[in-house]
Amino acid sequence: MLPFRIHAAAIPLFLAGAALAAASATAAPIVTFAQGLPNTTHPCALESAPGQNNQQGLCQVPTAVSQTRATWLSNVVAPSFEEFESAASRQLGTAVQFGGKATMTLDSGASGSGFYSNPLVGTTFLGRFNTTNGGGSTGWWFEFANGSVTIRFQSSIEAFGFYLTDPGDESGGGAAASVSLFNGQAAVSGGSNLAVAGNQAPLTANGSVLFFGVTSDGNPFDRVTLTVSPSGTGSNDFVGLDSLIVGNVNAATPVPTPGTLALVSLALLGLLRRPHAKR
Repeated sequence: MLPFRIHAAAIPLFLAGAALAAASATAAPIVTFAQGLPNTTHPCALESAPGQNNQQGLCQVPTAVSQTRATWLSNVVAPSFEEFESAASRQLGTAVQFGGKATMTLDSGASGSGFYSNPLVGTTFLGRFNTTNGGGSTGWWFEFANGSVTIRFQSSIEAFGFYLTDPGDESGGGAAASVSLFNGQAAVSGGSNLAVAGNQAPLTANGSVLFFGVTSDGNPFDRVTLTVSPSGTGSNDFVGLDSLIVGNVNAATPVPTPGTLALVSLALLGLLRRPHAKR
């Protein structure tokens, strides 16, 4: 049997093809976003009416926003949910979120931290409300401003989503919000300061709600930070966080691009070329 001959000229092609093939197997984090506003006569929009906001579970997520969430969720494998409805889940810094799979801490400098339930008679939540499906008038949520919340998971995940209520209603468009993903001490490639898109198109109505979901197929993460930063005059834009989801990605097997296949094919032809037999 004649020996194989590896041609030096084929090596760069082979390495380039291998690199492209490896790159096609992973993807940068993909963000899904939807936002909605309540009717102006909706109780969620009555910031000046203490005791009326959130009563009787009247605040609801608009259908278009919940449908976007449902579509995103359909691509998440083995999802876990955190609605803050149990007493244990309303304790920051303890391993109780997501059934004991994560810890949630409020980072230094954040203000207005706390869990709230609706309704509290004589109290106004200024547009924040419970988004738990079926939570009705007794559901809980978490709210804060001017800082960040960090969630640390015991195991790596590839998907994270949540509802955010009442963002962007401060003058000047409210504070900017972003999400960053980490794996250990390192930031996930392409996963730093992902804009929560509501601050790209400022919401001006009280009681607005948005869904934010991110998937990071092939680039798992074990820590998430949600940051609300002062922006312009909207330095006290309190937001409500609720209905968190984590899981992995139900992704199809990556298909190499035509360019990748061509490079790999050329490289293999060069690597497998045999010397001509002498006549």
